[in-house]
Amino acid sequence: FEAMTAHTRELEEGVYQEILGHIQQDDDSVPYQRRGYWYQSRYRSGKEHPVYVRWKDSQEAQVFLDVNILAEGHGFYQVGAVAIHPNTRWMAWAEDSTGRRQHVIRFRDLETGQDFPDQISGCSASMVWADDNSLYYVENDPETLRARWIKRHILGTDVSQDAVVFEEADAEFYTGVSRSADDAFLIIHSQSTITSETLFSPAAGPPDFRTIAPRERGIEYQADSIEGQWILRTNWNAVDFCLMETEKPGDRQNWKPLLMPGEGVFIGSFLLLKK
Repeated sequence: FEAMTAHTRELEEGVYQEILGHIQQDDDSVPYQRRGYWYQSRYRSGKEHPVYVRWKDSQEAQVFLDVNILAEGHGFYQVGAVAIHPNTRWMAWAEDSTGRRQHVIRFRDLETGQDFPDQISGCSASMVWADDNSLYYVENDPETLRARWIKRHILGTDVSQDAVVFEEADAEFYTGVSRSADDAFLIIHSQSTITSETLFSPAAGPPDFRTIAPRERGIEYQADSIEGQWILRTNWNAVDFCLMETEKPGDRQNWKPLLMPGEGVFIGSFLLLKK
């Protein structure tokens, strides 16, 4: 390939430099605050990847992940996700060095700067810490590469012993894991083209996932929790989606209308914020 396209090198470089000239290379994300730290990603001229930093109000910014260093020696490299433990000391990140979105999850102690030996291969970038020393992550099917299993890894233990807490057996569905807006729950969400289901378990205890409402073909919903209340975006009885609420997850009959938009108004997403 290199030999066959050698005559286009000058053109390629010219096009690349023209595109680069339209990009603001020095760029910082909007900082956000979480558990006493401000977090931000930064891009600098001549560098292809972000640098992740954090700081407290009276401190200088600490670089806790420089993706440019990690990318050295790779033809392709991308960090798909970064997850900071509630104790603010441990970090996990999901890296892809093949371009197939087959990630390896690695771990770092942010106080010492040292990496843990734990490494988990064949994953999606979806992952979340519980309140203990365990990380919930998604393992892909090795043949189809579909996000299929939610597993629980206890930091410092053998990855081969990681327990499966949920399997998405239906080949039409993909699955992922997150935390609720109020940090009280771990959330598993499974989604196909026209159907979805959400399960939840307390973030502070052993895994005990229960469904918000059993999946039913053609019904989609996404759920999040804040201040003891579950808020749901759903197309149940609402073609363009609506927002509903419930204090009793487990059955759609317990859902109550919160925001029913007028005809032709589509609700694409929602965000819960603490008062």
